[in-house]
Amino acid sequence: MSQNIPPRSLPPEDVQDSDESSSQKDQYSLDEIMKALREKEREKDEQGEVVTRLDGSIARKVKRRKRRSGQQEKATPEKEKKRVLLKIIIAAVLLLMLALTALFLMLNQNSKSYRKKLEISAAEWTGAEVELSGFKRLPLSAKINRAKFSWPESYYLREFELKNLSGDVSFLTFLGARPSGLQLGGTVGEMVVRMPDSRGNELESIEESEFPFLFEQYYCQALDVKFGEGGTVGLKGASASLRHISNEGFQVTIDQGTFQFAGWQDFPISSGLLRFKNNTIDLKSFSLEPPDDDDVMLSSNLKISGEIPLISGKQVQLDASTGNFSFSGLIGKKLARLFSGSLIESNGAIIFTVGESQVDEIVMNFTADRLKMESFPFLSNLVELFPDRNLEELEFNKGLVDSAIKGVLRVRPEGVAIENLEMMAQKGNIRIKGGVVVADSGEIRGKIAMSLNRVFVTNRPNLANNPKLEGSKESGYVNVNFRLKGTIDKPDDTFRTEVGMEADLPGVGRSFVDDIDDDLWGPLQKTEPDLAPDILREQEE
Repeated sequence: MSQNIPPRSLPPEDVQDSDESSSQKDQYSLDEIMKALREKEREKDEQGEVVTRLDGSIARKVKRRKRRSGQQEKATPEKEKKRVLLKIIIAAVLLLMLALTALFLMLNQNSKSYRKKLEISAAEWTGAEVELSGFKRLPLSAKINRAKFSWPESYYLREFELKNLSGDVSFLTFLGARPSGLQLGGTVGEMVVRMPDSRGNELESIEESEFPFLFEQYYCQALDVKFGEGGTVGLKGASASLRHISNEGFQVTIDQGTFQFAGWQDFPISSGLLRFKNNTIDLKSFSLEPPDDDDVMLSSNLKISGEIPLISGKQVQLDASTGNFSFSGLIGKKLARLFSGSLIESNGAIIFTVGESQVDEIVMNFTADRLKMESFPFLSNLVELFPDRNLEELEFNKGLVDSAIKGVLRVRPEGVAIENLEMMAQKGNIRIKGGVVVADSGEIRGKIAMSLNRVFVTNRPNLANNPKLEGSKESGYVNVNFRLKGTIDKPDDTFRTEVGMEADLPGVGRSFVDDIDDDLWGPLQKTEPDLAPDILREQEE
């Protein structure tokens, strides 16, 4: 037995291992400790716990491991079919509800009551009686066959009718929001503008938040506008659009179409920009092209600008100017039958009284580089008197001081006139100064002071001793003063009588034209000094 006892000098093996473990214990990490604990727990679960049954038998109770929560239970074909069927049913119900809702909204917004609601909103906004015909609402658009607005006597507008309207309407309108979208407009329209017949509602500036409609732009592809019942001024077939600019009020842009003014040519519209704010129309620019029959190859536009306060009886002056332009286009249809040529420059004013259906006056200074008079008998008389001077195509190309031809154009409801006209031809051998008026009835009245080089007369024996052609040896010219008369269809003058060719031909009787006095063509008020005319002050009755 003594042989099996270990020597005292050596510690027991267990003690030695324990000491080694104690010496290494500080070297274990936390992860290693946790791992060891999990492994011991797993071994305990796998080995189980020994228990004694009621019948005395011994058994080992093993702990069942739980299924991981992330692991899905295997689906059976029956369960998959039920799940798919449920999804189909839910989708079908949602689609049916959506379709029924859309159908209800569509029927509601195509109903008569909804159309009446729109008419009431438009009437409250514009102050007019509103009638909408053929209204049709689609999911993202709307169409109206005709929209008619009629205003009472206390408004500036009388009538506005727009046909074949269409617009891009936001889907939110179905949900009760204000009708809104990118644009709303029609293909053709007619508008009549005039001054109120009685004092009443004033134009009020309203904010965008107060609009019953919220379209970014309202437009008409071909709009006819009449200013006043007489139709003296108007637009024909103009493309116009209206939009609201924050802090700037309403803005109207115009292009295409035709500008019409009684007595003038019809001017094609190049562009226009107007703004409405605080009872004032700010005409930023209105650009008119030369008439279609313009014979000028390169020309500029006639530009009009200015502010128009909407105050009854207020006189307004708009600035008008142009560069190279057709002379016949500027002077109008009637004077264009008597004159033709090309302008260098023209500037002046359009003057009218707010509330009146007619323009008070248009006055334009002009300079021209080429001018030709036509139809008057004195032109053929000059050819007859001086057959060797090549006067068949007489064209004036300079003013009296070797500068451009100059004059003043004046347009009034009573007629049109060219005043203070100065020009010369044949290298200064023929000089003309004077003016002419064509009344609205077509009758002509005017006076011409003509100066002819004395060489013209001294070389003609039958004229050399004519007392009416004595002229001045100092100036080198003989002077002939004669009147213009007749009608626009048959112009006439007294040239033959003044030079003693023969007795004066019978003229027209005394008429409206003969009663034109200085007051009718007198100086304008509130215009630049160079616009004040000296119209026919020396006219002899």
